[in-house]
Amino acid sequence: MDPQVEAAVVAPALALPAYGPIRLAHEVLKRHALHVSPQGVRGIRRRHDRTSRQDLATSGP
Repeated sequence: MDPQVEAAVVAPALALPAYGPIRLAHEVLKRHALHVSPQGVRGIRRRHDRTSRQDLATSGP
């Protein structure tokens, strides 16, 4: 995966822990004009050990 796409997914995932993969995919499209599927968002979150909302809420950048 392109590092630019990964960075565009990880930043809002940390800032908005309540957002799921679908909403994060839409946010990345809206903010960065980058197309990433919800499954792609989920994979990126897994690679960065950010798989659940609780993980996202308790971890820092």
